Amino acid sequence: MLQISERSVCDKGDIARNLTTEIYPFTRWVQFIHRTAHDFLVDTQAGKDILNYYSGKRTMIDFKIKLFKSDLYLSAIYHTIGVMASAEFAISHCVKLQHEGIEDEVMSQLLQAIQKLWNQGVFIQVIDRSVPSYHLLPARLACELTNMEEFLLPWILKSHSSQDPTIALRHVCLEWNVERMTGPPTHMIKQLISLGADPHAVGVTLPQLAKFTWWNARFTQETSAFELLLRGTLNRLNRGDRDVMPEILQVIDSMTPSCPDYWRRRIIVHIFQEPFGDYAYNELQNWEYLSMGVDWSTFEVNMQYLLKRLLACVESCEIPTKDYKVHEVANSAVKPYIRIRNFRPWRLEDGGKPSCYRVINQESWNSLCDNRFGTIDYADFNLQGVLRSWFPGPEHDFLLGSYERVSIDDEVDEIASEGLGFYRILSQNVDNRFG
Repeated sequence: MLQISERSVCDKGDIARNLTTEIYPFTRWVQFIHRTAHDFLVDTQAGKDILNYYSGKRTMIDFKIKLFKSDLYLSAIYHTIGVMASAEFAISHCVKLQHEGIEDEVMSQLLQAIQKLWNQGVFIQVIDRSVPSYHLLPARLACELTNMEEFLLPWILKSHSSQDPTIALRHVCLEWNVERMTGPPTHMIKQLISLGADPHAVGVTLPQLAKFTWWNARFTQETSAFELLLRGTLNRLNRGDRDVMPEILQVIDSMTPSCPDYWRRRIIVHIFQEPFGDYAYNELQNWEYLSMGVDWSTFEVNMQYLLKRLLACVESCEIPTKDYKVHEVANSAVKPYIRIRNFRPWRLEDGGKPSCYRVINQESWNSLCDNRFGTIDYADFNLQGVLRSWFPGPEHDFLLGSYERVSIDDEVDEIASEGLGFYRILSQNVDNRFG
């Protein structure tokens, strides 16, 4: 190890005055202090401080692991008296421990304990409406943790049914869609597809959770893993997570179908404005996330429109897409389709019965729709501006007569009757076809 002085060997004489600034650094004192880095760590106080730091860090990680194991044990005890634990509690601890350098073998041991508690029903499954999340524990862990696919894959594939990889893929993409992590769980997605998962198979995601809605209308919605990836990518673009776009686009590109009929399929997309630091962004979700405390609007679009809006947002961030298969598909002969179905301003007074506005004349709204499928442009007059300033005035005269107020129940029945993969749940005993 070398120690280089700040001063030149010539500083004591007159020679240094004649040295140029380029030559001066090459005339500084150089001393050999230690033969190896090991000598530095063992023989100097600075080296010992480094060793003590990492030793203390290791001790602290071991303590946190023991504390987490104790918490898991207590969760099992509390469950015997009817108290359930939050899945977020287990997820956050695992993520923090992995970030701090826990070994994969130790993490596997923790996951085994968590899986046992999950199978016993210790962790509750809920929809958290303040920060959208399904908290389906194994799928969420697959999104959050790295190098744990070997353990998590059998957990996600709960039985030996041929449909399990497809259902598991849909659940993993759902968790990635609604959570804050940036890049998708690429390795898990590839493994599930290699096991026969169909990213385009349409199915209902976790309808049992829809019973937590606080109004009378219980509903759920069919979707596919591929559709969830498109929505989640738009959410991340709207949030400003641009660095992960190449990785996400590669995943999407690898599973992009070319069949025109696929891109004509119409879906329901619910959009609300989600706070993000000092700003907000448009969040694309299923109707299971309806909330009375924010502005929201609902659209009927075909898959082609969703893809074209995604690529338009990507290209607006100066990310090239011409080399991707999706670019060719987005510019195919399939015509994009969009229709606004309903909206609800956050200032709307319900009078005890949740309601919204059903749009009955599309023409007045056509120029306002695209902005909801991208970043919020506060300088432009758009649908977001209409929702946030919902006091009918001259600036909104062009919309008069284009909407009517209806109850949420009536709107659910209306959309559920149109064959768009949207269903009312009549009882809590949901048919097995909902997977």
